[in-house]
Amino acid sequence: APSWTLGVSAPSAGLVGVVPTVDFDATSDDEAHYSAIVPFTFAAETDVEVGVCWCYTGAGDVGTVCWAIEYILVAAGEAVAGATATISQCSAGNHTSGQRICTTFTSKITGAVESDLLGMRFYRDTSEDTLATDARVIQVHLRYTMDKLGKAT
Repeated sequence: APSWTLGVSAPSAGLVGVVPTVDFDATSDDEAHYSAIVPFTFAAETDVEVGVCWCYTGAGDVGTVCWAIEYILVAAGEAVAGATATISQCSAGNHTSGQRICTTFTSKITGAVESDLLGMRFYRDTSEDTLATDARVIQVHLRYTMDKLGKAT
């Protein structure tokens, strides 16, 4: 999470113990941006799974947190500022303060092809969640299926 570029409504940098976090507040849709190239090992016709590891600190709170990713996949010669898609997922709620929480998206990033640019805007959708304190992101996991082990590129 610390390697993401902060957006217009930016979360703040934080620490929980020795672990760096990006802290998304409860009152605004803080956002961070990231881009990567879909690797050559990406298995054709599979999707990218998204998971968010986060925590909150302070007094107990039974609320939920809703995470969202707006994304674009751009091949060579396509518009970088083209149409986007959005996926989101709310946590189960009733989490324990200071404990690592992992929220896995049910929806996936679809349509990726090797060598595409994957651009993402990651944000906390506060209009959909109920946790009344900062949600402190530790990592965002992007999982994909590989199929080219040992093969020449």
